[in-house]
Order: sequence, then structure tokens, then C-alpha cells
Amino acid sequence: MRAWLLPPNLISGARVLMTPVIALKLSEGDARAAFWWIFAASVSDMLDGALARRFGWESELGQKLDPAADKLMLVSVYVALAAGGLVPWWIAGLVVGRDLMIVTFAAWAAGWISMKEFKPSTCGKVSTIMQMVFAGVVVAGAAWPHAALEELRGPLMWAVAMATVCSGAGYALIGRRMMKERRAERGD
Repeated sequence: MRAWLLPPNLISGARVLMTPVIALKLSEGDARAAFWWIFAASVSDMLDGALARRFGWESELGQKLDPAADKLMLVSVYVALAAGGLVPWWIAGLVVGRDLMIVTFAAWAAGWISMKEFKPSTCGKVSTIMQMVFAGVVVAGAAWPHAALEELRGPLMWAVAMATVCSGAGYALIGRRMMKERRAERGD
């Protein structure tokens, strides 16, 4: 079967297609619709990985498409949230900046490392999950205002900021180490 026809890759592709809808709903101020689209995208993220592992539907395309879909969605959501005044621009800048750094390094390194060698770190996974949770809380709070959701926003935002900085620094160190190893291999 062709890699793009594998169910996990079709699901990841659907998540890519959901992203502009989510951004549009957020830009229109329709937080309730955006919330359910984000929820569906989050479920699809869990489902594609579970299917790939369970049925052996892993592919090189899936190893690239799944994280790309996640990054595209998170970047779009944070930019839309900041543009709508729901989160400060600096938190959106941290999220977008970290992901740009990761994508830029991965693209640059793609010529000499495989995606299997460039695995997400634990801090990176935690950061991504926290970013998703915080975005969900912000959107849910805009859709269904409640004091409990409002109280969670501040602490979650700072936790996301710390996790994002930690993750970015960790990936920077990993990238630095990989570049040193590459130079040593070439005799530079």
C-alpha cells in the first residue's frame, strides 16, 4: 500500500486540513466551533499514532506528516489566539519560535540524519501537550466563560512558557551535539 493511503497518514492529512478551519473559526470569534475542531484534531493526533503502532502502519511519510500537522495546528492556533487578544503575543511568539527553530534544524539536518535519529524529547512532548491543554482551556474559556477556567489560565500560561523555553533549549543542545558529531565525522 502506498504510504499516503495508510490510515494514520490520511488522518494526519485530515488534521492538516482542519487547521485552516480552526484558525478561521477563532478569527471569526466562534470559540465554540473552534473548540470542537481542536478537540477533533487532538483525538485524530492520538488515533493516528495508535493505529500506526497497532497495525504496523508506520512509514517515513507518517514520521514527517504527523509532527508537521501538530506544529502547523499549534502555530495556527496560537497566532489566531494572539490576534484575537485571547493570549499575549509573547506566548504565541515562544510557541511559534520554538517550532520554527525545530523545523529549521530538522530541514537543515535532513540531508545527513534520518527522522528516526531526531526523536522528540520528553521535555518537547510535555511542552507540546501543555501547549495543547492551555490552548484548549483558553478556547473553552472563551466559548463557555467560567471562573475555574479563568483561574487556570495564568498558571498554565507560565507553565507553558517554562516548558516551551526548556524544550527549545533542550532541542538547541541536541542540535549542537548533532552538529559537533557531524563535524567530527567529516574531520572538521
